[in-house]
Amino acid sequence: MLVTLFRITCLSLALFFVLDIFFFSGSKVFLETGFGKQLRFFTLWSLIANFVALIFLTLSSSFKIFDRVTPFIAISALMGFFTIVLYWGLFFIDPTLVNYAGERLNFSREIYLHFAGPALLFFDAFILKKAFTDFYRITAFAFFINFGYFGWLEIFVQPNSDFPVGKITAGLPYPFMNDMPFEHRLIFMLMCFIFGALFKWILTKVQKKNA
Repeated sequence: MLVTLFRITCLSLALFFVLDIFFFSGSKVFLETGFGKQLRFFTLWSLIANFVALIFLTLSSSFKIFDRVTPFIAISALMGFFTIVLYWGLFFIDPTLVNYAGERLNFSREIYLHFAGPALLFFDAFILKKAFTDFYRITAFAFFINFGYFGWLEIFVQPNSDFPVGKITAGLPYPFMNDMPFEHRLIFMLMCFIFGALFKWILTKVQKKNA
């Protein structure tokens, strides 16, 4: 009962922020961001995945058929985990690496999107659901999400955008990316996938050992 209540609470929070960011007052932040608007940002890919994963988790409390989607729940949790690591890692180096000059989400949105929401899902996926059991299926999801997102940026977003402007190029959503030549962005993309695969392998080992 407590687990179900926890999941319903998390789902309600995720629904609130999905509606806010994509349809209500929060969506105004993205009016001038360029082609793709909210979908330019990995944080908001993570928010959507978080919301869908929480639907599955909530339903799985009553319907065991949703246990089949645990690899998706696991990769959604990892998307949030890397959102926390990459955003705050770059932020504490220099806030302008991940934020346009003078433009920031307000405190509640920033804390939920870049910490609280991802942390709650990761806790559920790893501690409660124990979703990290199938390394290969989780990695397959990771492959399509990782390369799909970077492909979306390089093929569609950057050619159709001219803001923000960096030292090398323009139009990529996070300012630091516009200071990197294409080959460096490709290396960054590959390193994200490799590091993610290593972290998934560790989590599945720990999960199976303590199952």
